[in-house]
Amino acid sequence: MKAKRKMDRLDPVAKVRKREMDVIASQASQLERQIRETATELKASQDAYMRGVNQLNTVRTSGDRQNLLTLETSVDSLKEKWHSLYHKLNQLKQAKQQVTAQLRLAQRNMKAVEVLQDKYQAEFRKELDRQEQNFLDEAAIRSFNTNQTRNSG
Repeated sequence: MKAKRKMDRLDPVAKVRKREMDVIASQASQLERQIRETATELKASQDAYMRGVNQLNTVRTSGDRQNLLTLETSVDSLKEKWHSLYHKLNQLKQAKQQVTAQLRLAQRNMKAVEVLQDKYQAEFRKELDRQEQNFLDEAAIRSFNTNQTRNSG
């Protein structure tokens, strides 16, 4: 039963490959969630920056410039936050691409193991069928021999 031993040796490998693929898929999912959250935060930051710029322009064109320095500092801070979120989003997207490549590799590895499992199961079924056929052949021969000895005796 060589095929059975092959199947038994392959089972732990299949479990490890499956687990590896699940871990990587989980990482990809987490990165996707972080990308959505960061994109939402980036959009909110962009909107706040644009409102700040509009408000700053309104104050600059008006005669009242009391809060001008405060508004400029605030707008600069919003711009830095926006810029920081933009870079964070790009980093997350790059990380997602890397994890996606790892996931594709893990899926290929898992597929290879599944193909081997199918091959070994087919071999095992053939071995079982061969054993069953041998048993049936031996039973038929015994029956024939028993009938021969009865008929000749």
